[in-house]
Amino acid sequence: MSFLLRQLRIGRSSAFRSTRTLKSRPMPSNFFSLGLGQVHHLPLSHLERRLYSSGLPGKSNYEMNQKIIYGLLGLNGAIFLYGNYLKIQLQQAFKQDSFGPRRAAAEAYQKFATNFSCSLASVKAGKWWTMITSTVTHVEPFHLLGNLVSFYFLAEMLAMTPFISPGMLGTIIVGSAVTGSVGYLVQRQQRVKAQGGGIDNRSCMGFSGAVMGVGTVAALLFPKSQVQIWGIIPVPLWLLMTGYFLYDGYYLNSQDSRTGHAGHLGGLAFGAAYYFAKIRGLRYGGF
Repeated sequence: MSFLLRQLRIGRSSAFRSTRTLKSRPMPSNFFSLGLGQVHHLPLSHLERRLYSSGLPGKSNYEMNQKIIYGLLGLNGAIFLYGNYLKIQLQQAFKQDSFGPRRAAAEAYQKFATNFSCSLASVKAGKWWTMITSTVTHVEPFHLLGNLVSFYFLAEMLAMTPFISPGMLGTIIVGSAVTGSVGYLVQRQQRVKAQGGGIDNRSCMGFSGAVMGVGTVAALLFPKSQVQIWGIIPVPLWLLMTGYFLYDGYYLNSQDSRTGHAGHLGGLAFGAAYYFAKIRGLRYGGF
């Protein structure tokens, strides 16, 4: 299990620890990915027949759900490209002798960093929106790729479920993402208090909270669906998500980890709560 968990690392990057260090060092290369090669769904034909016969919408839901999924994939990709464009501009500006371009590029990059990463300092300064914007922000390509590939396959499982409406899918994604940010901030606040107070600029970003929430709902709906890790190792979805839960719980209070384990658990908790409060009754109602 320990070897499996090392291969299944998924996280919110702890980049942008302090905007004051942007000029002096490169962005930390810290990325984790679910590494889903394929997801083999359990047959849904029986479930679909029962739901369609009751008059519930199916095809229209799926089409709208797909628009949500592709829209979020595009949004994550666009913000990634914009952030890296600003980073390249900053690097090029510091190769010039003129102070003006350097200052302009540094200010643009710092503005992006402070508005698209989430920290206690930023939230206490009134930038509450960073709890949302940080969840669709990545600075490393493999961090982005791992999260989006994982999100796509897991979200598709929900999108193809006839009783999952676009509103429900959107609630799962946004709720898990924001709850992930809340989980991270709560843990940072506890650590600041334990250390005697002070300003905490350590920040987080990434779509992993949403991935964990979506994955949790998918695992509760279709626990025996087979997931191929890296396209090689088949495991049931319930085991995969249980492994993540145990991994994040074990390293939750690690001082050396650069992964936002509390953010993962926050997203997972929202997914589980939403399933039992909203989806479970729909799943078994009328069966």
